Amino acid sequence: MSEYIPMQAFRQYLCDDEEQAETAALILQAILGTRSPRLSDPSHRMSGNPGANHNRIQRLLAKAEPKTTLQRPLWEEAKHV
Repeated sequence: MSEYIPMQAFRQYLCDDEEQAETAALILQAILGTRSPRLSDPSHRMSGNPGANHNRIQRLLAKAEPKTTLQRPLWEEAKHV
């Protein structure tokens, strides 16, 4: 299913910074591919050195504030989310 999701476009919708959007799209694809939220699993699935990928994920999480980013498209006046 993940091959049908235009991840870069989705991430650009959530994030204004182009560089963060590109990095996050790669990470989200790896998370969907491994079906695991553990940092070590997607870092091994991404191309390149798994240790460097793990650090890349950590840097993005420190900058991006995932909870705020994922709540961005939600409708504030919805009764249940």
